[in-house]
Amino acid sequence: MLIIRTGRIGEPEVIDTTVKSSTGIGRFFAPSWEIVGGHKRWAAERAGEQPPSWTLKYAAIDDEQYVAAYKQLLRARWKQYAPELRNWLQGKGVVTLACYCSRGKFCHRDTAAEILLQIAQAWGIDAKIE
Repeated sequence: MLIIRTGRIGEPEVIDTTVKSSTGIGRFFAPSWEIVGGHKRWAAERAGEQPPSWTLKYAAIDDEQYVAAYKQLLRARWKQYAPELRNWLQGKGVVTLACYCSRGKFCHRDTAAEILLQIAQAWGIDAKIE
């Protein structure tokens, strides 16, 4: 059984899924700067704060738009990463997808975990999210 978890960068044995520092298979799960920047801009504006200056070049996107754009990005990457992802999953017991977001806040890693569960199940791998 494959156990899929989410965590934070800095915890042991995690897969970095950030746009900032991911490598290898973690790049498949990384959002784009456009998605991250747009969401950070939206969150700041929603809170009545000045968005970080680097986000101003991106259109603000809310949580729902983020998830839709993120899923579209993963679909676009699928052909490139599917063979590597299948190889990587073989024999895995636990996979922890991580980023810099605090637990309990909106984060792409939750959507990534759901997508990974769907992929594993489609390939006949018994899996669950913990």
